[in-house]
Amino acid sequence: MKWFKHDTDANMDAKLQEIMLDYGLEGYGLYWYCIELVAQNVNGDNLTFELEHDARIIARNTGSTPQKVTQMMTSFINLGLLDADNGHIFCLKLAARCDDFTAKAVRRKGIKPVVNQSVGVSLTNSEKVPLEVEVEVRSKKKEKEVKQVSRFDEFYDLYDKKTGGKKVKVKFDSLSKKAIDKIFEVVEDYVLSTPNKQYRKAPLVWLNGEHWNDEIERPLALDNYDYVIELFNDSMACHGEVPQAVMMDKQRIENIEFLFSNTDLNSDSLENYFNHCSTSESFAWFRERNQFDLTWYLSTDAYKRAKERK
Repeated sequence: MKWFKHDTDANMDAKLQEIMLDYGLEGYGLYWYCIELVAQNVNGDNLTFELEHDARIIARNTGSTPQKVTQMMTSFINLGLLDADNGHIFCLKLAARCDDFTAKAVRRKGIKPVVNQSVGVSLTNSEKVPLEVEVEVRSKKKEKEVKQVSRFDEFYDLYDKKTGGKKVKVKFDSLSKKAIDKIFEVVEDYVLSTPNKQYRKAPLVWLNGEHWNDEIERPLALDNYDYVIELFNDSMACHGEVPQAVMMDKQRIENIEFLFSNTDLNSDSLENYFNHCSTSESFAWFRERNQFDLTWYLSTDAYKRAKERK
């Protein structure tokens, strides 16, 4: 058994309160240690729910003495926290709180737990302090059977490159909820990082490659375009009275987005690029002819010239 259900308020149970009054946290800890020992030996082929360790082994592992362990375990049995029969110690109530795999084995082999599994039961089975009935957590199998509303159309519209059709939908709908949630966290950033659809991955390729986990380098934000103008004007100011760029237009924005998406130029290297354009001999011909048009310097041809003649 990999896990079992444990109430967060188990320490308030009347029987465990008695154990803590008599033995403190040592007794409380020993009880749950015994429950863990029982649980770790339970599997589909072993459904006895028996505590196979004796007092000497438990004492050695917990730093106690065999006598004290025996005394505390006797109290567990007397209070009904554990079961005893012919020298064997069990915790049959654990069958009602085992993991999904073990619960199936219990049902298949006809071993009846002490209570209906649809009701949460304290392992102490205390009658003095009734515990709240807990809501049964649905199994993974049931979760898969619950048909969720597809968010494919929402994704397809956001991705804005409608290729692949039905294959993309089949792939998208086969993804886990966790993956889909992650996709919607990043898809808009990815689309912004690839304004030119020619360089945006086909949606099926993006989904198959789980590229929603990739690091996304976004182009310069729209509200920072004024910063680009300021950088350019400052770089060209050393040439005296030159026409200054005063505003962004559609062409300049498209040029910036293309360069940021398809070259190694980015917001950190933009200033160095403009300074190079302002001082490099490769751009002297343009400067001498009063060529200070920001649109041209943001063109692919200009950036290519800068890269080739550095």
